[in-house]
Amino acid sequence: MAMALTLGIAPGCGAPRSYQPDTTLVARLGHERAEARLRTLLGRAESPTVVDVHVTEEHIDIVWLGTRAVSRWRFGAIESIDIRGSDHVVTLRLENKGYIYRIDFTTEADATEFVDLVASFYRAGARAEVKLPSITRDRERP
Repeated sequence: MAMALTLGIAPGCGAPRSYQPDTTLVARLGHERAEARLRTLLGRAESPTVVDVHVTEEHIDIVWLGTRAVSRWRFGAIESIDIRGSDHVVTLRLENKGYIYRIDFTTEADATEFVDLVASFYRAGARAEVKLPSITRDRERP
């Protein structure tokens, strides 16, 4: 046990691994169907509750239940996305502001598809040479 702590690795825990999202969803489904799918996934999330979603080439606007404010996720400002598979949580960090959004999904499949859609919209609105933000998956977290 002391060896595991010295190395910073606890039994049953793994370091986040890079995740390669499916960035073809928007091209295959079309913008409207992909946006509807994103809306459906966010509507099924355990928390927070999403009222509406709108996607442009530059950003995703999300309206949360209980607020009239709109969260605008500019694609160029997304610094990182992490999928924690053991509890189906996605965290999204925006650069320069330190904002972290946490969405709790009911299944790992929904969490993964959400990340795939965000990355696909990111890619659809950007030139091919624009690098995706850091996307990681950690299935081993307790």
